[in-house]
Amino acid sequence: MVQLEQDALVARLARYPVDRYPVQHATTQFHLGSVLLHAGQSDPARQALAAARDVFGRAGMRLEQAKAAVMLGVAMRTAGRLDEATAAFTAAGTVLA
Repeated sequence: MVQLEQDALVARLARYPVDRYPVQHATTQFHLGSVLLHAGQSDPARQALAAARDVFGRAGMRLEQAKAAVMLGVAMRTAGRLDEATAAFTAAGTVLA
């Protein structure tokens, strides 16, 4: 089931190129990162979540950027990258506070 979700999300990324549909692309990256994280694939999860955070930021969607930063922090913490997790949580907290 997880592989089906991943495949569907990767296909959706192809339908929503970042230069034409940045918000849809970022949303899909966020969901893909979440699925990958729950599947124990922390490296690709971090890549997807960082992409989501960055694209949401460029689009001026600060709340969504913060949500992606929180999930990126979770992925970093899961991978044992505690300093990077702290930085991600701190960045998100400045928006969410």
